[in-house]
Amino acid sequence: MSLIETLLTTSEARQTHLSMEAWLIDFNQTVRGFDSSIDRAILGGRLSKNMSFTFASGYQSAIEAMFSPDQSTLPLASLCVSEENGVRPNDINTKLEEKNGKVYLSGQKKFVSGANDSQHIFVACNNGVDIKGRVNIKVVSLPSSTNGIEIIALPTLPFIPLVSHGKVILENVEIGESDVLPGDGYSNYVKPFRTYEDLHVLAAVVGFRLGEAIESQWGEDSIQAHLPLILSLQALSKMPLQSPAAHISLAACRNELKRLIALFDDRFEANNSSAYSEWQRDQMILNVASKASNIRTQNAWKGILS
Repeated sequence: MSLIETLLTTSEARQTHLSMEAWLIDFNQTVRGFDSSIDRAILGGRLSKNMSFTFASGYQSAIEAMFSPDQSTLPLASLCVSEENGVRPNDINTKLEEKNGKVYLSGQKKFVSGANDSQHIFVACNNGVDIKGRVNIKVVSLPSSTNGIEIIALPTLPFIPLVSHGKVILENVEIGESDVLPGDGYSNYVKPFRTYEDLHVLAAVVGFRLGEAIESQWGEDSIQAHLPLILSLQALSKMPLQSPAAHISLAACRNELKRLIALFDDRFEANNSSAYSEWQRDQMILNVASKASNIRTQNAWKGILS
């Protein structure tokens, strides 16, 4: 069955879990059979009762697309990048260091999405400098339960309250050779993940809005209006995501979602006022990192026009 047919005809109840662990079990069962990470994000959003699980559907799908392209299921996972000074290579002080013939990871990550619930973390770290003096970034893959890892819960955000955020402290965490992912950690993982996350979270939000249109009976015209955007997101996911054309297309999809929100929010409020109140609070997630997204779009246009 195609994704569109599944979205329109599914009779499964929308998820109302109290924990991310319970959500993940249902998410993996629900999206089984859909190999495309973008399809998984959309369907996860479609069956989410709130934006917390919608975000989780997009974020987990992005993690799997980046770190498990063979589509093997990952445990609930987080990417750990941000530090006290920022997220650029020169800002990353979490280090891989060799001591007595063994390699250890030490440092702190100040803000990690889903950290308190994650069973696995991908950590961007400083691996020294190259001959040109540039910081060499690597990404290390580790179970969250590994000795030397401590996760400290941060206050709940004013939106998507079921998504935890935490500070990750790594103290002499022993690292095996297979734990270090191949290639340049910044250009291969950290930098492109921003686009992966933007795309998959956007897709999940579109799925959520479609689900609300169906479940709360906004009308057939509102349901149909979301389908071209879903088809566009599927097509976009097949493009090289770091290309200027992909960034411009992603901006177009963001603008189309904003148009649909403005067009149908009155029906959302009229047909499900309690869910609409939560939506008003949680739609702030769409503005997170909007400045960085706009800069990437502007740079993409410069690349196209030049």
